[in-house]
Amino acid sequence: MNFFKIKIFNNFFLQIFRTFFENSHIQNDSKILSIVDKELSKHIARWRRFNSNDIDNEKTNWILIQSDPKPSDIIQGLLGNCWLLSALTLVVQHRYLLSNVLPTSSMEFGQSSRCEIRLFLNGRWHSVIVDDWLPCDQCDRLVFSEAKRNQLFVPLIEKAMAKLLGGYHRLIGGHSSLGLTCLTGYPCQVFSLPSANYPDPLSIMEFWTKILSFNSARFLMTVSCGRNGHENRQQEEQYKRLGLLLNHAYSILDIVSIGNLRLVKLVIKPTL
Repeated sequence: MNFFKIKIFNNFFLQIFRTFFENSHIQNDSKILSIVDKELSKHIARWRRFNSNDIDNEKTNWILIQSDPKPSDIIQGLLGNCWLLSALTLVVQHRYLLSNVLPTSSMEFGQSSRCEIRLFLNGRWHSVIVDDWLPCDQCDRLVFSEAKRNQLFVPLIEKAMAKLLGGYHRLIGGHSSLGLTCLTGYPCQVFSLPSANYPDPLSIMEFWTKILSFNSARFLMTVSCGRNGHENRQQEEQYKRLGLLLNHAYSILDIVSIGNLRLVKLVIKPTL
């Protein structure tokens, strides 16, 4: 039996968090992100400003976010931060949730281009100010995450999280339950399917019934393939046959039963 984890978004505590936790403000400090892990720094040629005047003959019109952001817009880069991007993939489908993270939908580009990103960590919302300096390779392409259609909200949210946690290297590896909480302010519930090495009293049918009801209630859910070191080569091959990666998180778009079939629709996003 393969080992999966499901992170469930629970909206019951929305008013509790909004009532009892006040915002805090973290001021801009580019020095925090200038100290990059040695392995990561090998891929970074320079930090580029995504300003139309930054590069000669720049023809791309960058914007913060389109009016219709889509799950397919989000592309993972060299960082192993699928835990964050799988959560963001779900949040972009709910504009009221995304507006909590991005209080403004536009960004003025100029001498001091800055954007406010709001993230929930350690029981409170933080307001993180980031500018439009982003790490790029020798061809001026983004090294880490990016978004299609010339949008900057994905790498800027990633940068804000890196700033909040103390560097891009601290985004490598994690649980998407943390990503969901940081982007929504809601607590999450984690379920594990039983396997030979990870017994769990929750039966498969009981579990399936639960997540069907969660899906009907439009809870945000992610799934991950392995994480606790119980996997073996055979299980990894099983994941590959399904088109899945070991130790990787995916966003769940839908869950349905058709006859005896139990189907889960995942977002398989491209990576750089």
